Amino acid sequence: MMKDMHPIVTSPWEYICDPFRIADHVWYVGNTWVGSFLLDSGEGLILIDTGMAQTVYQILRSIRLLGLDPAKLRRILLTHAHYDHAGGAEILRRLTGAQVYLGEEDLPFIDQPEMLLADRTVCPVFQVDRTYSDSEPVKLGRFEIHALHTPGHTPGARSMFFRTTSGAREVLCGMHGGLGFATMKEEFLRNHGLPLTLRDDFYSGLKKLKDIPVDVAIGSHP
Repeated sequence: MMKDMHPIVTSPWEYICDPFRIADHVWYVGNTWVGSFLLDSGEGLILIDTGMAQTVYQILRSIRLLGLDPAKLRRILLTHAHYDHAGGAEILRRLTGAQVYLGEEDLPFIDQPEMLLADRTVCPVFQVDRTYSDSEPVKLGRFEIHALHTPGHTPGARSMFFRTTSGAREVLCGMHGGLGFATMKEEFLRNHGLPLTLRDDFYSGLKKLKDIPVDVAIGSHP
């Protein structure tokens, strides 16, 4: 039996949220519990985080409400490998043919349901097509997305930064890859075979990011 089941697993429709604009060519397409962001590059769509398997239909609904075509999804960028952020990756990859990106350090999570926290729901095993590099942004059309390694919440968590416009002004959008502290508790780390140094890594990541002049902060959980 699934344990610690969040109500969104059994009643996802209660968490539905209409899409809304963040900045030019950038929209919120997640639900009221976990965030997903859609970018229209002009050469295809980019999705940052997929939500859960149970809420994929809501993302497809949101894309269509924006007048866009889900079939034009080209890149799926996962901030980290937990079921609530990556659970819809395989469904969307198979539906659209989009490439899935993940931090290399999170690859061992994929076939370990307890690492994905997938004992709380159904989380289809997903294929990863590309891993990130701090020095090479993910490029598509008008967007260059820098996925910076900020471990802690998971070993491979990536924080996303990209430039766009908001009217006449250029803005830098930023999203931390994983702010949740629960997975850095000593008991959790020891039970899952993860190093206690992840907590130090998290703090170091915050120091690395604090001087980045973000104009628009977007959140992995609203």
